[in-house]
Amino acid sequence: MNDSDPNTFTQKDLMQHLFHATQHSVTREEMTAQFSQFEGRNQERFKLIGKRFDDLQREIKEKSIKEASIYIRYSLSIIFLI
Repeated sequence: MNDSDPNTFTQKDLMQHLFHATQHSVTREEMTAQFSQFEGRNQERFKLIGKRFDDLQREIKEKSIKEASIYIRYSLSIIFLI
């Protein structure tokens, strides 16, 4: 039977706690480097998204012009048939 008090924090417990805490901590420099890396990735993604939107706008404009010209030709052909 173990007679130790659960509220007692031994030196071994303290050392284990400190060991785990240091494993999960990062330095300011590591955090800054990670933030810069993520910022760079986000900028690349935004550029790709912007390019895709530009491509989509161009496609929509081209299709609109094509459909408008088809509509005009159709309308003119009906007018000339009348």
